[in-house]
Amino acid sequence: MIETEKRYGIEREFTFHDSHRALLRELHLTWDSAESGAPVVDSQSPFGVQEEKDTGVKILRKAGIKTTPAKADMLISQVPVAFQIFVSYGKLEPGTYAVKNNLTPKGKKIRLESFTGQNIFVPKEDALNVEVTKDHLKLLRYSNTRWSCSLDTTGVNPKRPYGDMASYFIDMREILGTKDNAVKLKKLHVQMLLVLLTFLQHAELTEGRYAMLRPPRKLGAA
Repeated sequence: MIETEKRYGIEREFTFHDSHRALLRELHLTWDSAESGAPVVDSQSPFGVQEEKDTGVKILRKAGIKTTPAKADMLISQVPVAFQIFVSYGKLEPGTYAVKNNLTPKGKKIRLESFTGQNIFVPKEDALNVEVTKDHLKLLRYSNTRWSCSLDTTGVNPKRPYGDMASYFIDMREILGTKDNAVKLKKLHVQMLLVLLTFLQHAELTEGRYAMLRPPRKLGAA
């Protein structure tokens, strides 16, 4: 059975396996400061180490999944699509979660966006406690994940993180049903780096065939 939602346009189908989830659990994230800025996979070190021939095998065996180097390489090549499927369909309840700090660069500042001098600070602790709210999960579900075949460009689109509007605050207000000011919304937007990391490490998705989806252009659109 193919899991789908009628309001989305179906691109094609993808078979999601537990081995994909095991790889997603180990992804390292950073912040792309282009345009409005957004959380993305660290293209220089997506699994926290310089990529080696047997990286996938080591990660999967650690998760108790037996595989071959060739199969592991194939699964890693599918991670960009698995990422999009996982964000679209994965389930996570609001709450506080213990998270491995798979962020880069630890303990340093990253520029928030291209048009201001603001920065965000990446925690240096190895273990973090992250609070995930209903608002965070709504934003994540409607985030514009990049449809990519490469880990170099996997993540949320920093130009239009949540919709079509030139100002992402308009999209956030529509998604959340709020009239909050830009300062509060920007704080929520920055928190999405830790929220995405938490989602990848703790959300669940059963194995199966899923329709590859694009986020809706407007809420409730057919």
